[in-house]
Amino acid sequence: MISFKQAQDVLNYAKDFHHQLSRYYKTLNDKTDQVRVKMLLDYLTIHEEKLEKNIEHIEENISVKVLETWFKYTLCEDLRKELSSKIIKFDNMIVEEIIRMAIQLDDCLIRIYKKIAQNSDIPEIRDIFTNLSELEDHEKRRFVMDSTRMYDM
Repeated sequence: MISFKQAQDVLNYAKDFHHQLSRYYKTLNDKTDQVRVKMLLDYLTIHEEKLEKNIEHIEENISVKVLETWFKYTLCEDLRKELSSKIIKFDNMIVEEIIRMAIQLDDCLIRIYKKIAQNSDIPEIRDIFTNLSELEDHEKRRFVMDSTRMYDM
């Protein structure tokens, strides 16, 4: 079982998740010659880097006391399985599958943030993870709009 004991642990997990996704998209980009796929993967690489930086910025504005707050809530190994099951594991990618995968990954993180916010008795923790879920949702919506435009090209 993966147990997030402090708010800092969850934020570190989320930053690492975005960092790993950014690297994954970059690796996929290096493996394809399809122009539209490359454009989408470039976009997603930047998208994930931006989300990682956003979390770093949020961390800078949170007190150490809040970062070190202990949780009653834990996440289980199913989370890692769910995330890894959504990762495309093949070389012959099409734009629609990449878009679907990216949206599913964003939705997974949004659910985590919302669950943490809902299960917290501490207003600051509730606010942080509510804000993170809204930020992730906003970025997902932007991605959907931008990918639709790319798709129409």
